[in-house]
Amino acid sequence: MKTLKVSIVSFATIFALMFQGAMAQVTSQTESELVRFSLQQAQEYAVKNANVAKNADLNAVISKKRTLEIITEGLPQVSGAFNYQNTFKLQTNVIPAGIFGPDELRVQFGNPFTSQASVNVDQLLVDGRYFLG
Repeated sequence: MKTLKVSIVSFATIFALMFQGAMAQVTSQTESELVRFSLQQAQEYAVKNANVAKNADLNAVISKKRTLEIITEGLPQVSGAFNYQNTFKLQTNVIPAGIFGPDELRVQFGNPFTSQASVNVDQLLVDGRYFLG
């Protein structure tokens, strides 16, 4: 029973010390963050930090970026590709004897390698969004 009382007392003491330390930290933070304004400065601060003003500024920035996106859609778009294929061993076909001669013929059809290149250029000609921005 004695150990239970000692545990409760030590727990209460630790809790009180932690609470007192936390309150001291909160009090010191609010005192150091305290800022004094004149009436004019307070009005300017309120206008500058109002949520409506911040949202309007963000909407203006978003609108400018969207306009730039639409303008870039109207610029020429160029893309290219290159393909190379090497056939290491061509398939051998056997032509039976008697068609082109007395012996069977072994022939290979195809190219040992192939390559292909392409360039694509696209240009937007007419789009209402492009002209209106």
